[in-house]
Amino acid sequence: MIASFSSLNLIFLGPPGSGKDTQAEFLARSYEIAHISSRELLREEVRKDSYLGREARPCMEIGSPVPDNLMAGLVLSRLDQEDCARGFLLTGFPRNTEQGKTLDGILAELGRVIERVIYIDVPDSVLAGRLEKADDAAAVPDQSNEDDLVTPDSVRGRISSYRQSVEPLVDLYRARGQLLVIDGNCPLEMVTERVQQAIGMPVGV
Repeated sequence: MIASFSSLNLIFLGPPGSGKDTQAEFLARSYEIAHISSRELLREEVRKDSYLGREARPCMEIGSPVPDNLMAGLVLSRLDQEDCARGFLLTGFPRNTEQGKTLDGILAELGRVIERVIYIDVPDSVLAGRLEKADDAAAVPDQSNEDDLVTPDSVRGRISSYRQSVEPLVDLYRARGQLLVIDGNCPLEMVTERVQQAIGMPVGV
């Protein structure tokens, strides 16, 4: 299946260790759309020492959630930039139903809609194994990411916390007919292929 999109707006969901960020980076390049990571948005604002960055810094330093109004401002500003005209792929936001409703308002203001929500799901036992290995890799400079910053004792709690907050959001998108669940318990290349088949292969692939 070959697809050419005038605009393709996606959300990627998946528990820690699912590989969603890796998939998102590759697929955003393949579809020539902007990958918008909430984590990177926050880090950039902190680096710039902007008002939003100064407001978010205390939350980031102690690992607590950044208030929804701050995230909404960041996401709205980012989605309104020129490189999002063809489309975007969001990771890290929304993370719960309240943020999902906030995103609805942002998109309505911009005259945009979400075409697909991709949920990469992996069994908890597999996620735990991946995260414990990632924890070892996190000791290597510049090799850590959102899913690496864990300790063995926190792995299961982190997975459980994610599922509790995100599963209602998954149900919301399922009810809207936007959700595509992808089995992430397979090699990276196979996950990519399944996502592309579900969305429609980008031109040139």
